[in-house]
Amino acid sequence: MAMDSRHDNVRLVVPGHGLPTHWRVAVIGGMFPGLTARNRPPRQDDFLECLALDADTLEITNINGMGWPPYSAGTAVIQYGPPLDLSGVAAARMQFRQAVTSDVVLAELTLNSGLSVTDGAVDVIASASVTAGLPAGPVFASLELTYADGTVRTVLSNMRIDVVEDVTR
Repeated sequence: MAMDSRHDNVRLVVPGHGLPTHWRVAVIGGMFPGLTARNRPPRQDDFLECLALDADTLEITNINGMGWPPYSAGTAVIQYGPPLDLSGVAAARMQFRQAVTSDVVLAELTLNSGLSVTDGAVDVIASASVTAGLPAGPVFASLELTYADGTVRTVLSNMRIDVVEDVTR
């Protein structure tokens, strides 16, 4: 892996990376602040948004590497989860709870009612009425997909979301 810092965003040269156009990666190795994962294995917040510019180049979209020295030592690698096959998803639901063990469902989104499945992504679009019903602080969500053949798969389990009160006035 090599890094090109002549651009505003960090560009990584990763020959034959095989990633979709938009994906999240963690960089393991290398010594660049804000770019290199702090944990092994990487935690969720170590993963960065990237854009596949071509078959060999990734761009980290939220880090400015202008002025960083070129990196080509070859000791850094990217880590990522493989894309989930979403073809054949017939139903989806996401539930929000105040605690992982709680029986009380604070909110539920379903396919075409807050959730949409597109090529390679599940989009979560929670309405103002849904988010207003969530308490400030941590809430936990899980996402379950049901495929046309009846297979049910939980793809996100007990994901923590920190809800903050509305600060826009």
